[in-house]
Formats: sequence, C-alpha cells, structure tokens
Amino acid sequence: MQTVSCQTRPSFPYSNPSGVRAEGTEADNLVVYWTPMDKYFWNAPNLQYLVRYKLNEPHSAWTEFLVEDSLANHTIIREQPTFREFLVQVRAVNAIGPSILEPEIIKGYSGEDIPAAPPANFRIEKLVNFSSVNFAWEPVPESSVKGYFRGYEIEFWRDLLPARKYRILVPPTQTEKLVTTLSANSNYTVVIRTKNRKHASEPSPEIHLTTPEGLPSKVHNMRVFAVGAHAILTLWEPPKHPNGQLRGYFLSFVNDRNETEETYVLHRQLAYLHEKCEPDSGYKVSVWGETSAGEGARTMRPVRTWPSRNPDPPVFVVKNVLLDSVEVEWKPSNHNVWRMPGSAFYVNYSLADSMEYSESPMIYLPHTRLTITGLLEGSKYQLSGVSKDGNRMSYSQPLFVTTLNRENVSHLNQESLRNAAWFVAVLCAVAIALLSILITCCCEERRGGNYSVRRKVSYSEVHC
Repeated sequence: MQTVSCQTRPSFPYSNPSGVRAEGTEADNLVVYWTPMDKYFWNAPNLQYLVRYKLNEPHSAWTEFLVEDSLANHTIIREQPTFREFLVQVRAVNAIGPSILEPEIIKGYSGEDIPAAPPANFRIEKLVNFSSVNFAWEPVPESSVKGYFRGYEIEFWRDLLPARKYRILVPPTQTEKLVTTLSANSNYTVVIRTKNRKHASEPSPEIHLTTPEGLPSKVHNMRVFAVGAHAILTLWEPPKHPNGQLRGYFLSFVNDRNETEETYVLHRQLAYLHEKCEPDSGYKVSVWGETSAGEGARTMRPVRTWPSRNPDPPVFVVKNVLLDSVEVEWKPSNHNVWRMPGSAFYVNYSLADSMEYSESPMIYLPHTRLTITGLLEGSKYQLSGVSKDGNRMSYSQPLFVTTLNRENVSHLNQESLRNAAWFVAVLCAVAIALLSILITCCCEERRGGNYSVRRKVSYSEVHC
C-alpha cells in the first residue's frame, strides 16, 4: 500500500499568543507572560514572538524585540523605572511574516520598591477607654508608595512583651483608625508604615502611651455553701481579666424579703463567712471586683440556709504530733459534698486519765487547721472536736493521741540515720560493682585483640 503525504501552503499566523499579562518582579524590571502557541497554529516554520512595549505616557515610543524560542512563555525587560504603567503587545511571527491579526494591547506595571516614607503626623486622636485608642495621620502622596497601594499598617506592642507584635492594615482611603484590642493599665509602643503589595516603608516615629485601668471582669469559680442555719460561706477566685489593680471585692446578700446586706473585703481575701443569716431562708449571694476605674460585673449564686438545729458532729484528723503540740485539721466537707458542718470549730482536750478539759483556739471557715500547744511530752491525750453554728454546738467522739518523748525522738533520729547510712552503702556497693564490670570488659576486649594476632603469626610459621 502506497503512502501519500501532503502539506498545506505556508502562511502568516492567523492568531497571537493568549494569556498575555505584564508585571514587575523587581524594582527595575517588567516581566511579560503569555501562553506558548500550539504548533498546529504556527502556519509555517520558525515561530517567534514579537514583544512590543512602551510607557503609557504621552510622547513615549514603542520598543520591540523578538523572542526566538517558540516554547518560551515569558521574557524579562530590565532597567525600567519603578512602578510605572506600560502598554504591551505580543505578536506571533513565523518564517512567512507577522500574524494577520493585530494583537491586543495589555496594561501592566513594572516592579514595586520600598515606599519612600511613612505617613506624617502620626498621633493619638482620642483615648476612648482602657482598651480603645483612636489614631490619626496625614495621607501620603500615591507617587511615594512605589507600588500597589495596600494601605497603612499600624504596629503596636506592650513594652513588657516587645517580641509579641500586633499589626492592623488600614485601607488607603482612611486616615484614622480605632484600635480596640489593647490591655488595660499597660504601656504600649505604636508605629505606622506605608504598605504596598510587596514592601513596607520605614516606621514612623514611635508613639508611647499608657492605657488606663478598666472595669474588672466577673470573679472566677464562685462557690456558695450554707454551712449552718445562720451562716453562708462564699469562695471565689480573682477575675481572669482584672483590667488593672484590684482594690477589693463587694459582697451582697439578698434574702427572700428582698432585704440586702452588703460588705467589702480587700483584694487579698478570696473567702467570706456571713453569720447573720436567718434559718431556712433563701439568699442570693453576689460578688464583684473593683479597680480604680469602678466596679465590675456581678456574679450571683442562690443558696438556702439550713433549718434551726445543731450542726453535724465534726470530723477531724490529727497531724504533726510533736513533743508538746499537735496539729488538728477539721474536715467540714467530704470533698465537694457539704452538709451542715457549722461555721466554727474548736477542740476540747485533756490528759486521758483526767477530767480537766482545756479549749483550743476557735477557728472559723474557711480556716480548717489549728494547733494545740503546751502539751506534756510522752503523754496520752483525748481530743473531742466541737462544731458551732450560732449558739448551737455538736461534739465528736473522743480521739486519743500520744505526744512524743525525747527517747522516741532520739530513737527515730538514730533509726533514720541507720536507714540513710544503709542506703548510701548500698549505692556505693552498686557503683563499685558497675565500675569493676566496666574495667573487666575493657581489659578482656584488649586481651582478646592481642591473642588473635599471635595466633595468626603462629599458624603462619607452622605452614612454613
């Protein structure tokens, strides 16, 4: 079967490259991009691209050159002025001549450079509150931007944390900005820059400001417990956002008849025992903080006091038994479960064979520890806890404890010394054993290496 080949007559290109665009990548260049033409559309061999460009300004002349690589998709035009608008054409040219279609004229800009200057007269227009400041400045001439004008960049940081910087971009049409994310009672440094698409100007002269104190946020983790018929215990943690120096806390107690009692405690205090309540009554308890700027938001919890009755018998444990003293810890709650422990606690104590009782100092919630001093060494005592709510009291079962004597203390000290000496001796023995094993292994390795060499020499002599 005979194969016949045929070829159309060469002709001018009927089209030009598509996707033409122009933009600068450096301050002094213009890069022209296009999509290379498929060979089907060449219409003749030796396809090339004729690139023409000129400044889009009066009295500017066209400049042109050929890109001979038919697969090329861009060309770089160097030594051009910074960020100026250009008119660009890309035309297909083959061995017959240029395309018959006039190429589209595309507009593009040469590369950007660093803006000439930051805005002038950067200033604080108004200090709105502890978190908000309004800044203002003069607009910059667009010719000084040297690029696509993105706007103004405000940068600020707390003087205590200079590495943590915050930036806000303001549109080019604005010459003032309200910044609302500042912290209260803090020193800040603020600057502004002119921003184009790739670069930012040098910063403006720094503005230094101190934000005032603000109102504190709500107290954290507030808990309210009715601990008796006449007492309410309130616990809380400081606000997560004090917005200044806390001076103290207000507390209010509102009963069912809408009667209010209010008190104030200093900022170091995070608990309050209110002992002027009525039995079996509902209360709304509120706590809120205060700074020099004023009072913060309230946190409220409802609670109901117990009916009139004796408090629960107290639960306590004895700790730190010494020669002449013991420490007692009152357990008013079972972890987070509170019943009616009363508002106060003390201990009646006496020698085990005596009926002459003494009273320890009384403690009030939220305190739960007391120390009984002046005891006889080496003596057995009975302790009975007393819980108190108003005039009502309950007693615990007696608990017996024996104070230490000097012989026991000396024996304990000697025993501790013996235990410590034994422990040190064991550690030394283990260290010596490990060191001996390590030395033995090193010697064996060295000896084994020498032995192998001697065997090789001896074997060689026998064969000779």
